[in-house]
Amino acid sequence: MKIIRVPLLLLFLKGSAQIINNTRQMKKEIWILGLHIPDRIKKSQQVQSILTKFGCSIKTRLGLHEVTDDYCATSGIMILELTGDLNECQKLENELLKLEDVEVKKMVFTQG
Repeated sequence: MKIIRVPLLLLFLKGSAQIINNTRQMKKEIWILGLHIPDRIKKSQQVQSILTKFGCSIKTRLGLHEVTDDYCATSGIMILELTGDLNECQKLENELLKLEDVEVKKMVFTQG
């Protein structure tokens, strides 16, 4: 049996080149979920529970509602930028879609 010695650096570089080539061929999806919550006071606990459950899939979270010195709107909009495994992102979307009186919209951008 003949033993062939290959420098570790050469194997690393060959593996890195393969990863780079595979990455170039893969298309990355960026998911944005928009939520309209007509009664955020009533739904806040349910929404928060789902967001906590899938917290590692949420890269950015932005909540918007009208507020003045003498007024605080009961309705609100939330924007979520998702990250990670697309299956987990889909599960998060599905959980939010199950909520009654919460409207969910999705935008998907493809890179690559």
